[in-house]
Amino acid sequence: MAMLLWPTMDLCLEVERQAGPPFSPSAQEGPSAAGDGALPASTFSYRFTQEEVLIGRAEAADVRLPDPAVSLVHLRLLSTEDGWVAVDAGSANGTLLGGRQLVPGKLTPLSLGARLRVAGFVLRVVEPRAGDEAITPQRTTELARAMVQEAFSTADEGLPELEFLSGPLSGDRLRLELEESTMGRGEESTFCLPDGDASRRHALLRRDHAGVIALDLDSKNGLFINEQRVDGELRLRHGDELRLGRTRLRFHDPAEALLLSLGAQAGEDEEPDELEDDGESESSVSSVSSVSSVSSISLAESDQSTPSVPEPSASVFERSASVSKPKASMGATRGELWVVFLIGGLLVAGAVGVVMYLL
Repeated sequence: MAMLLWPTMDLCLEVERQAGPPFSPSAQEGPSAAGDGALPASTFSYRFTQEEVLIGRAEAADVRLPDPAVSLVHLRLLSTEDGWVAVDAGSANGTLLGGRQLVPGKLTPLSLGARLRVAGFVLRVVEPRAGDEAITPQRTTELARAMVQEAFSTADEGLPELEFLSGPLSGDRLRLELEESTMGRGEESTFCLPDGDASRRHALLRRDHAGVIALDLDSKNGLFINEQRVDGELRLRHGDELRLGRTRLRFHDPAEALLLSLGAQAGEDEEPDELEDDGESESSVSSVSSVSSVSSISLAESDQSTPSVPEPSASVFERSASVSKPKASMGATRGELWVVFLIGGLLVAGAVGVVMYLL
């Protein structure tokens, strides 16, 4: 009999990308199809200590699966009073648990060894292992990048590049194939720049599993990224503009660009149904409601567009202003009447006093 996951247990997942490229970077949305031996399967490990785990292709997902067939918020794993459960969040292409399709919005208990199929990925529930640390958002992004790298037909296709935006090399691209590359006007630099304002060894570019880090090598005129001088080192983002001397370059990161594209695509998902119990426990519904507020992403970044509240029209403000003006005018009129009455009273009293004195 499978062992249930108690709510006090950390949730540990092994995510396996099925053999073959999960999708083509230029492919349209649709279910993934594994190729025949194009690439070996890869496994990625996650450990969670929170009460809710979001699985999807959205940037804020706890397990980010970069595949167009995966919905922005595809699946939710929740810790209830009776243990961990899985809930399909109304995904476009559905979720399989042990070969059975999950009903969107219905709570389904999870046990050790359970296998969830989401598009071209298999998520397996495993026992916590000593030494495994809880996943962090940075680590989630790193694992997503690793999955994306395998989406390219060749390793070189996913390598970052620098595009010259100025000078005689304008339009040319430099592919960062080495883990460390230097740029400067000196011949000893990996990339020699035809720029007299650049230092001989101006900057260092270090490539790692999370992308590329740029480092200023104490250059005379400095290294600028998006017109901000770099003090030390800075991790580059797709689309950043670098300036060394008079040379301007744009940084291109295919992996990050693909992640951004997948995270921005929306519109194919259905709105998640109300959560339903599977009939085995009534308490799980109340437990889910207590943690459902955590998943604001399912509303903020879901594929279902959220109606926006219309801004008040100018006529509304004009009407409110015109209503307030008579009130101010009425207040001023009442004040003037009180002054008139007071002065009149004083004059009458003075006149009566004079008459009495004369008599």
